[in-house]
Amino acid sequence: MSRRELLALTLDKLGFLDAVLYENMAYNLLLEKVEELARKYDSYVKFKKEAQKLLSSSEPVFPTPALEAMAEELRVSEEVPNFLFVAKSKWREAKEKGIAIPEPIKRRVENQLGVVWESWHPDRKAE
Repeated sequence: MSRRELLALTLDKLGFLDAVLYENMAYNLLLEKVEELARKYDSYVKFKKEAQKLLSSSEPVFPTPALEAMAEELRVSEEVPNFLFVAKSKWREAKEKGIAIPEPIKRRVENQLGVVWESWHPDRKAE
């Protein structure tokens, strides 16, 4: 086993890869929800208004079928072995309780609203 493989295995056992994956899931999930809104609205003003509602919400967001398929492809486990017992992984908790989107991720997506909307409406400007 190479040092790189050993490091990845160790980080995974310590839960660090789970934390990184969870943060990326939150970003990807929020971005997916914002893209749904971009497809739905032909007006940037209406899109931005609805996107702001989503971004200001404190409600957890539940994984979509696309995110579940990605997790399955990456073989994300729903359980994390511990020394004495098996605990739920963040992924399993996300499926059961939803994902609370951290403020920095909300701000990151908010800063991309114009780009997202224009990607779905390439003939129009986000104004």
